[in-house]
Amino acid sequence: LAKLCEKWAEGMALLEDDGSELYIMAKAADIQFSACLNQVRFYRARSAGDTAAMKAMAEKELENAKEMLALMNRSPFIGFEAANHYYFSKGELADKIVNSKYILDNL
Repeated sequence: LAKLCEKWAEGMALLEDDGSELYIMAKAADIQFSACLNQVRFYRARSAGDTAAMKAMAEKELENAKEMLALMNRSPFIGFEAANHYYFSKGELADKIVNSKYILDNL
């Protein structure tokens, strides 16, 4: 996951935020990949008792959720997959923001 995120970031650096669907979709994928990696790192930090690392991952996830919510407001395609209906919704991202703040306040 770390290597995927690193290589994806290199690709994102080649794109500019021109408002195109290509950029928006690539950025949404970037956030999804990053969220997966952050979750793994959070669990590992929790197992190790490393609250500083847990807090760092919660902060990253708070930013990811805010950024994904902004992308969803720019494109109706973000979060939607026709066969499964909505994979995630704006409400679920709002919950993630609240939960991330709760984690940060209670670590």
